[in-house]
Amino acid sequence: MAQFNVEFDATGFTRNATVSAGQLSDAFIQAFNARHAKARTFPKGVATLVRGQVCPERSGNRAGTRCFVTIVLAVEAPNEEAAENFYPPSAFLKPLFDVLGENQGNEASLSLERGWEVTAIESLETELA
Repeated sequence: MAQFNVEFDATGFTRNATVSAGQLSDAFIQAFNARHAKARTFPKGVATLVRGQVCPERSGNRAGTRCFVTIVLAVEAPNEEAAENFYPPSAFLKPLFDVLGENQGNEASLSLERGWEVTAIESLETELA
């Protein structure tokens, strides 16, 4: 199997009009990966969490802020097409989505406006035994 970094994007909304851009810390990612590896709770095909970030849209809307959330996972797949068609369970991505919102000082988690979609794939050119 080959390994690919697969980027998943979603759009969220928060009533916090002052939300700022941010990302998951390296320490959070390392702890997250260690916890899931030890408990063997990564969804089938997911090797690791690579990164996560949130970027608010600056529209001047005082009622709240639309945010673009990106989560990148290292995925094991036989080829690029299979990686492109891979979707981890929403229950796996949702807590990461929530953490990204909370890290930005939101009073509540971001509300997911639409589902996750694959927006980029990068081959890591590493064959796994």
